[in-house]
Amino acid sequence: MKRGYILLTLLVLFAYQSFAPVQCFAFETRRVVLVGPVDTARYQSKEINKIIQDSWKRVFRYPFYEVTAEIRSMEKPMNKAALEKLTRDQDADIVVATEIVRLHDITYNRGFWDDETWQEIDLLLTVKTYVRDNKQYQAFSVRRWQSEPLSINSGAAPLISDAMEEVLLKASFKRVPQEL
Repeated sequence: MKRGYILLTLLVLFAYQSFAPVQCFAFETRRVVLVGPVDTARYQSKEINKIIQDSWKRVFRYPFYEVTAEIRSMEKPMNKAALEKLTRDQDADIVVATEIVRLHDITYNRGFWDDETWQEIDLLLTVKTYVRDNKQYQAFSVRRWQSEPLSINSGAAPLISDAMEEVLLKASFKRVPQEL
């Protein structure tokens, strides 16, 4: 009988701990607006848009960040003034805009006797960020180029994925904010 009370006490204690707020998470969640990808290259692809959005969502995760808006229908390049205005309009702490500046995807045969089809892709991806607290504006670009035989694994999606990995290394935003 005594074991039953001890077990019940432990279960109540664990239940209380799982519903009680954790003291180490006592900080302010930063509000984020994701813009894009802004497609000035006019290369419409849902797969590429998903790769870019999923990459940013790996960085801006709750409880440290809260993605309050995702604006996808932009066709004009974003500049510092546009990001500042978006920060005020959306009441956000951080605005991140990803822009596909150039994406040329050319498929060709190498020669008359060569029946192998090749694909050449030239990508220029630009990322612009604005932080409201310190009014910090950052812009950086990642360029990728490849020429390889056409296959199932070739195309713009692997290049975009690789470019986004480099962007995530360059970005000043990490999962845990520096104030902690």
